[in-house]
Amino acid sequence: MFISVNLTLGVRASEWVNELVFMSINNLLMLVLGIGTLLAVTILSIPQLGTQAISKSLEWLFMTLLPNFCLGQSVSDLYNNFMLVNACQPVVPLCPFLCAFNQSIVCCKGTLHLHT
Repeated sequence: MFISVNLTLGVRASEWVNELVFMSINNLLMLVLGIGTLLAVTILSIPQLGTQAISKSLEWLFMTLLPNFCLGQSVSDLYNNFMLVNACQPVVPLCPFLCAFNQSIVCCKGTLHLHT
């Protein structure tokens, strides 16, 4: 009886190790796919490269197929918006004066909502 119990525990431990290895490889693959696709889309969206159309196509494809790309994209967008608000905070009182001379200032556009 003692031998059969040890054999049963050995098989269960082996299955547990196999599952752990499978989950680890799966998590690493998902991490690489999420970060790799996000980097590819971000790099291709640089205007000087002239590959914005490819970037938009890949972004649409990855958003429909890879949920981890969507998560990475949303965190990246949140960070970019947060940094834009922080950068524009000191300029807000000067917006009426600055926008009269230069309409291309990002902080002065009507689409940016700053909460003070």
